[in-house]
Amino acid sequence: MTVSDHRTASATGVRGLVVQVARTDGSTSSGRVDVAVPYGSWAEAFGGDFADRLTLVSLPACALTTPNVPACRVQTPVRTVHDRKDRRLIATVTLPGAVTEPHSRSAAAPQAQPRALVLAATSTATGASGTYAASSLKSSDILAESRLTYVMVRLNKNVAPVGERIRCGYG
Repeated sequence: MTVSDHRTASATGVRGLVVQVARTDGSTSSGRVDVAVPYGSWAEAFGGDFADRLTLVSLPACALTTPNVPACRVQTPVRTVHDRKDRRLIATVTLPGAVTEPHSRSAAAPQAQPRALVLAATSTATGASGTYAASSLKSSDILAESRLTYVMVRLNKNVAPVGERIRCGYG
C-alpha cells in the first residue's frame, strides 16, 4: 500500500486520504484481498464528526496522473466496514493483475509490472451520529403561524472584531 501526499489527495477532489494498493507477487491474475486503512492520526482533520462519516471509495487510476479530467475524479463507493473502536476502514477489494510489457529490448524475460487499485478514505454526508445532507425545504413547509425565537450568543472576538455587527435574518 502506498499513501499519496495531501496535495495529490486534494487534486483528486478527496478530503481525506488516497492510497494505491497493488499485488506484490507478480501474478497477472486479479485477486481479492482485505484492505484496512487506519485513520486515527487524522480522524479530526476536518471537524463535523468527520471520522464518523468516513468510508472508502475507488478512483480511476488516472486520478493520480490527470486529476483535472472530470472522468478521473469519479468516486465509486466501496462496501466498507467502519471499525470505530480501532479507527480503521476495512474492505474486501479486487486488485488488478500485473501486466507484462510485450516488447522488451533486453534479453531477459519481461518483468510483470503491478497495476494499482486507487482507494480513497473520504467522508460522506451521513454517519452513525447523524447527517449533514441537505434537507428538502419547500414553500409548502412554511408554518401558517410563524414564531421567531431570539437567542443571545456571546461571540469570541475572533469571530467579529469589536464594533462589528453580526446580523441574522429570518425570512
